[in-house]
Amino acid sequence: RADPIQDAIAHALFEYVPSGTGLILLALVSAGAGIYAVTRGAMALGILAMFGAYLAPAFAIGDPGPLVVYGYYAAASLMTLVLVALRGWRPLIHLSFVFTLAGGGFMAWTSQYYAPEHAGVMMPMLLLLAALHVAMPVVERDTEHASWVHRLDVLYMIALPSVVALLTFGIATSRVDLSVMMLWFGAIWMLAAAATWLRKRGGAAALLAIAALFLILAAAARFQDIPWELLGMTASVAALALATWRKPDAASLHGVIAGFVVLFGYLQVLSTLDERAVGPIFANGVFLARLTGAVLFIIAGILCRRARQVLDTLLLA
Repeated sequence: RADPIQDAIAHALFEYVPSGTGLILLALVSAGAGIYAVTRGAMALGILAMFGAYLAPAFAIGDPGPLVVYGYYAAASLMTLVLVALRGWRPLIHLSFVFTLAGGGFMAWTSQYYAPEHAGVMMPMLLLLAALHVAMPVVERDTEHASWVHRLDVLYMIALPSVVALLTFGIATSRVDLSVMMLWFGAIWMLAAAATWLRKRGGAAALLAIAALFLILAAAARFQDIPWELLGMTASVAALALATWRKPDAASLHGVIAGFVVLFGYLQVLSTLDERAVGPIFANGVFLARLTGAVLFIIAGILCRRARQVLDTLLLA
């Protein structure tokens, strides 16, 4: 935590300002630059302003603590949400995600907060940041984007729930808390799916599939004996079958759901590597679980090949 004596000495000797005050001043500067960028339609200036805003906590004199740092990041993400809604500057979405959530695992000034002792602060912050980042593509102003941007969006749609789930696994102090957090995430993604559907935009089915996967994780965290990897894989394959049947041209939707088939499938493979088969050969629980996973992989690969989705070869292999 920040030492008030250290801050006072730094201010007296070097005319430094305390970390909290400095972050507030930097936030005001970034907000002013963002407003100027919006009024002038200057996306480069908006990206530069928000890049500086997200990088600012790295240069704090002391350790302001998780509440100050992530309260600041929540305010910066809210500013990004406003810019995206007004101008449709999609690169800001990915910039915000990298610094606030994805960067939490490897950025030195924030990774220390993702620990069980900070769970009381970080769990609500994770919910708030997840809600803001799910809302960004929903409220984004409609603009034309290149094809590679759409592929990046599919990666973002998969990475966002994966990262928040992994971060929650790291800081949860009990399985009950983990289950409650997964339920909250499921509710957030359900609301996002409803808002997307009301705005008549694509991606509602993918968001609903992610919400269902969070509910499966909530049940798995609460009830330990459930084979949640296999259930998640089954739900993903069922969602993929429904998507290819109802919307054969929804390439982004297929990519998102196929990505979750891969994720849950390989988690299922890893979970059975160290399990010893007990019982008759070809008629024991471990063998049947592996066989079921293999069949689901094949079904998903066939569905992806029919929909011309690039993950078909990986799934079949």
